[in-house]
Amino acid sequence: MTWKVLKKVIKKILRKETSYPVENGVVFVHKTPDHRNIGDFLCSPRHYFLFEGALPGLKILGGGAYSGLAIKKVENLKWDFNKTVLWGVGQSQVFEKDPLNKVKDLPYVLWGTRDYDLIEDYNHFLPCVSCLHPMLDAEPGSETLLFLNVDPAVTPPEVKMRLYEIAKKSKWSILFNDCSIDDFKKIFNNSNVVITNSYHGAYWGLLSGKKVVPMGYSSKFKSLLSSFSISPDRLIKISRGESDSLAKAIQHCSIDKDSVMIENSREVLSIFRTINRDFARNLEAYGLVSTVVEKSL
Repeated sequence: MTWKVLKKVIKKILRKETSYPVENGVVFVHKTPDHRNIGDFLCSPRHYFLFEGALPGLKILGGGAYSGLAIKKVENLKWDFNKTVLWGVGQSQVFEKDPLNKVKDLPYVLWGTRDYDLIEDYNHFLPCVSCLHPMLDAEPGSETLLFLNVDPAVTPPEVKMRLYEIAKKSKWSILFNDCSIDDFKKIFNNSNVVITNSYHGAYWGLLSGKKVVPMGYSSKFKSLLSSFSISPDRLIKISRGESDSLAKAIQHCSIDKDSVMIENSREVLSIFRTINRDFARNLEAYGLVSTVVEKSL
C-alpha cells in the first residue's frame, strides 16, 4: 500500500461526525473530497435554509453521489435513521456495471433522491438543492465555457495542458470545479454554452437556459438528463480517467449537433426550487425542526 493510499484510508477512519458542519444543532453531511469541488460544496442544504429547534442528533445528508444512497455509510457510523434525512443524494455507477435497481423505499425518516429514473414513487424525486442558488437567475451570456471535473481520477492531470490548448484554439473559457464561487459565477454567467464532464456543470447550465454539451462516465449523467426529459442517448460517453477519451470527445464535439437545452428552463427551475422548499417544510411537519427559514444569498 502506497503512502498516498494509506493517507486516504486513515482520513476515512478518522472522519468522525465532528468533521461535518454543524448549525443550530443540525449536522450537515456532504462529500468532502481532497480537492475542492464547487458542486459538492453548494449541494448542501445548509447554504439555503436555516433550521431552528432541531431534534437532538438530527443529521441532514446531501446532496452529491453516495454508493447505495449512503445506507452503509449511516450504518457504519451508527447514526439513527429516524434522525437522518437524505436530501437530494444520487448514485454514480460506471456504465460497464449492471444497471442500478429501482428504489422503492429507504429507511431514512425523510428522503428524496436526485435520480429521477431510479425511483418508482416520484414524490421522492428531489433535485439538487443548489437549484436555489441565485446565480441561476442570470440570463445566458454569449461565451462558451469548458467546465471540467478536477478530480485526477476523472480528468487526468497529464491531459490538462491539451485541454487548455483546445480551449484557447476554440476561443472558449476554461474552468475546473475547484474554482472559487466568484470566479465560477462570473464566467458561467457570461456563457451561453457549457461543455462539461461535471454533473453540476450540466445541471446548472440546463437550469439557467444554456446549451449544454454533456459528457459523462456513469449512471448519474444519464439520470440527470432523464430528470429534464432529455434522452440519455444525448450523453457523450467518455471513459472515467482516460485522457484520450476526454480530450477527443471535447476536440470533436459539435455545439450545434451535440448540445442539449430546455426551452422552459425558467419553469423547470421554479419547479425544482418548489420541490426543495416543500421538502424543507416537511422537516417541520415531521417534528424534526420547529422552524425553517430560507436564507438570502
